[in-house]
Amino acid sequence: MTLIGLIASALHLQSKENFTRDAVAAVLMGEARSEGVAGLRAVAEVVRNRGGDPLKVVTAHRQFSCLNNRTVSSLVRAMKQEEEWPIACSIANVLLKDPAVLGNSAKRANHFEQIGKTPFWAVGLKPVATIGKLNFYICK
Repeated sequence: MTLIGLIASALHLQSKENFTRDAVAAVLMGEARSEGVAGLRAVAEVVRNRGGDPLKVVTAHRQFSCLNNRTVSSLVRAMKQEEEWPIACSIANVLLKDPAVLGNSAKRANHFEQIGKTPFWAVGLKPVATIGKLNFYICK
């Protein structure tokens, strides 16, 4: 491969990594920015606990309400304007590069909801953790 080909390949990889980080960070903020670092980390734990590629997890159809009526790109543009953006990006990087470092404040939860907005899947379930205004659950 030529030098230009190697550079182009590296730039494409970096661009994909940045897109993934930005998408994950934007979803963390869209779901938990009002809950501070603890809430952002706990939602990142949920993404990790669902398994698989974090980008696929956060962009799966109707899995994260902040994306129900908008595109990933529009959410990223909006969230980049927020003061918490660098923190969310840092947490997203941890999720993508060393997810075990996130810890377990969400108690192995793979779902969460805002207190008072109980979705159908949470009916009858007991939260395993509560962080700020978010309840965390383990769904089978």
